[in-house]
Amino acid sequence: MIENLTPTLGLAICTYNRAELLQGLFESLLPTGAYGAPDKIVVVNNGPTQTSANIVTKYKERTVATYLREETPGLSAARNAAIAALQTDYILFFDDDVRLVASYFPELRKILEEHAPDIVAGPVAAQFNTKPPDWLPQDYVTRRKQGSSGRMIGGSASGGNFVVRRKIFDDIGGFQCNLGMKGKRLGFLEEFEFALRYRLAVKYTPSIYYAVECEVDHFTPKEKYHPLYLLKREYISHLQRGRLFRSTAANPRGLIIAGIVDLLAAPFSKYNDEQQDRVPLSRQILRMILSISGRIGFLIGSFLPIKINTLHHHQHRILHIALDERRAKKWNPVFRKTGATTKKTIASGDPDLSPDAIDERKCGHPTDFSVRGATLFVDLTRNVDLWRWREIHLYGDTRLKELAKLQRTAPGVIFRLHARSPRAFIAAALGWARLSTSIVVEKSMKDGTASPD
Repeated sequence: MIENLTPTLGLAICTYNRAELLQGLFESLLPTGAYGAPDKIVVVNNGPTQTSANIVTKYKERTVATYLREETPGLSAARNAAIAALQTDYILFFDDDVRLVASYFPELRKILEEHAPDIVAGPVAAQFNTKPPDWLPQDYVTRRKQGSSGRMIGGSASGGNFVVRRKIFDDIGGFQCNLGMKGKRLGFLEEFEFALRYRLAVKYTPSIYYAVECEVDHFTPKEKYHPLYLLKREYISHLQRGRLFRSTAANPRGLIIAGIVDLLAAPFSKYNDEQQDRVPLSRQILRMILSISGRIGFLIGSFLPIKINTLHHHQHRILHIALDERRAKKWNPVFRKTGATTKKTIASGDPDLSPDAIDERKCGHPTDFSVRGATLFVDLTRNVDLWRWREIHLYGDTRLKELAKLQRTAPGVIFRLHARSPRAFIAAALGWARLSTSIVVEKSMKDGTASPD
């Protein structure tokens, strides 16, 4: 007898007093056909009314849907209830206001069968009932994490469209109930925190696949692109990000100072949509105001740690990067043996320097590539899963601006500068890096232990 290797798929739909939107989602589910459709659907009602139960009853026979009520308020609690009810190999999470195209499930099944990732994320495109104003920023219209399908290096899934392997929940737990929406109260970052916890927990290269072909439409009413709503959303999301980062920061003082610098730099930053050459002035002004609101929220949040008990490293992993060939060979004997070279950079596209190759390197072993200090932040964030590394050793000077960006992006990582320069001492004083002036002995490199300060 041939064993069926096709993974089973469950669909979790969480709703809160929005029966009409839930009905629209079910209507979009029907044309997707039998091929690839979920093996089981669970609708979790987290609101006080029971109208969504009638919608589930109406579509039960045609969509194998079941109804579940969760009394604990909050989107995270509703999702955790759905996880407990679904015993399929994968669990797909939808909000009640998304709409599907017919090719969604066949494309998703193909990805699950061919790549077998732990997590799949897809784009979310806004669906307006009226024409959106010209000043609305493009990233509020379509939430797209990257331009092509493939492995995700950083970031997390958009909340209304992502899939997780069931075993991952068994290993690291569900969503944090002190994050995310609670009724009509705005809340965010429950998916980000889960993805971050997953990256820190697994002992292999994180398997997060981004599928541009698995796009969903997100119904967006007029009130959700009102300027006051956008300001509130930007402030709260960055406030919670600041609180989460404060809880994981290796140096909280450095995070706070980086937030202050970022806020002061807001009026002088560029606010253009990457997809367009000419952007209306009104949109640029709104983006600046939203950015200032978000940076204020982040700064306030960096003073208020949130209680997260599950974010910690299971491994002591060290990444060594030669910013300067001469200094790298001076401070690290292993670079003298392996021959550090400035001819290669992370952004060169060399297959030997692919993200998988970098992430699979043995703990404590120096890399055989270099980066230019001027592009350190871009090169690292595009090619290295920063949160996977407990320490990143930088041999040579880099710009303070680059270190400040890294501090705001991955505050849980300890950055060690092997350099003697005014900029290195300033970075250490600001808390953005730790100054290491001792030679890294070869034994510590093999053991994966930190170099002495």
